[in-house]
Amino acid sequence: YQLALMVGIDNVPPAVLRNIRGTNGSVQIWIENAVSEDKRVQQKLVPPDRTAWNRQVDLLHVFDALLSNTDRNQGNLLVTPADWKLWFIDHTRTFRLREDVDEKSLVGCERTVLVRLQRLKEEDLRERTQGMLRTAQIRAVLHRRDRVVRHFQRLIAERGEAAVLFDLAPASARPR
Repeated sequence: YQLALMVGIDNVPPAVLRNIRGTNGSVQIWIENAVSEDKRVQQKLVPPDRTAWNRQVDLLHVFDALLSNTDRNQGNLLVTPADWKLWFIDHTRTFRLREDVDEKSLVGCERTVLVRLQRLKEEDLRERTQGMLRTAQIRAVLHRRDRVVRHFQRLIAERGEAAVLFDLAPASARPR
């Protein structure tokens, strides 16, 4: 959640660390009136704006690449059909030490997310994830970030900015 905030992605439900009766863990907000992506597909629910939907999926791929998420599936994505927001949940198999990135899945990026990725500093990431990530995990995130940024810079050079980058409405203007 903290990393999502840092890079400008608001598709991750808020989560905070808590100690409950002597046990460390986290508490995450419950997304009301949501269905899992697999249920959405089973029920044949179709987003009314395919472009907006695809842009959220593009952000998902960017975020998963950054996290090295090895467990993304339709069961750990939620959709709120009232506003067609795609929620990225279940990040238990993330922050691996691998530095590779699946570039084939990275086809587009929200403009401000790319800018924030470029500006992401190790000291800021360390401060915001204190007690959650080890130094090796932070460095792996930054190596993956560098690969993601270079990949999008290459795509922009090949295809043009308009074909790669997009603008979403500001988070404050988007339905929650």
